[in-house]
Amino acid sequence: MRSILLALVAAMLLTACGGSADKPSHLETEDVAPPPDASLSTAHDAQAKATSEGVSGVIPGDVPVGLPLYSPSTVVDFGKVGPGRRYLTLVTADLPAKVEKSMRGELVAAGWQLSKSADDKVVATKEKTVVDFQWIDAKPGTRIRIEYPARRG
Repeated sequence: MRSILLALVAAMLLTACGGSADKPSHLETEDVAPPPDASLSTAHDAQAKATSEGVSGVIPGDVPVGLPLYSPSTVVDFGKVGPGRRYLTLVTADLPAKVEKSMRGELVAAGWQLSKSADDKVVATKEKTVVDFQWIDAKPGTRIRIEYPARRG
């Protein structure tokens, strides 16, 4: 009885996994037209409104007040660096040279004093706040790493 049961189970498995002999050996490829809206654009639309560029994402509440952030960019990471220090990472499609030139100008215009650290970071100082900047080539675009003091309280 047991051998008959095993033979039935084996036959069912072979039949279920074997597939059909009527299956075509290859499928024909058919070209399709592009979707009807593929060529639409708002370039000449008088009612189209461009969105304002800025920083997208959640900016941590402890970023120093008055610290310029590069625009357009997107927040991709933030957290603790070590005791009393935090970091914020932004990305942008713009090239590092453009980002650095723009950020240096914005920082100086906002009253920050700039210097270079031993590990090749740009150090921005205003009153007692010290912020480190790095502009990293992310090909294509730039990753902006900002390290700043965590607020107390």
